[in-house]
Amino acid sequence: MELQRKLERMIQVGTVTDVRPAEGLARVKHEDTGMISDWLYVLQHGGAALSVAPDGLHTHGISDSYTGGGSAENAGQHSHPGSRLGAWMPPVGSTVLVLYAQAGDGDGDGYILGGTDYG
Repeated sequence: MELQRKLERMIQVGTVTDVRPAEGLARVKHEDTGMISDWLYVLQHGGAALSVAPDGLHTHGISDSYTGGGSAENAGQHSHPGSRLGAWMPPVGSTVLVLYAQAGDGDGDGYILGGTDYG
């Protein structure tokens, strides 16, 4: 019976209460217990495919050390090679799914697998 309880605690749903974007960490308040987790790692998927399809004419902000920046307006149809995904952090208040690395009390090492708000 104890093993079953521990296994049930490995996967939990909660609400994000705090984030540390630079470190890829967040804390979660669990729905069933009301307890707030320790800092949890937010899983990333750096190898995900990214496709940028411009709508024809749009403006680009430019930042460089020679001219100081500016914009290129009404750029014609073109691609954005080298585009990459940035890190995703769940917004405070969003619902997330948490997987704990060990069957325990739900406050140890864990990972936020994803959420319902990708804002």
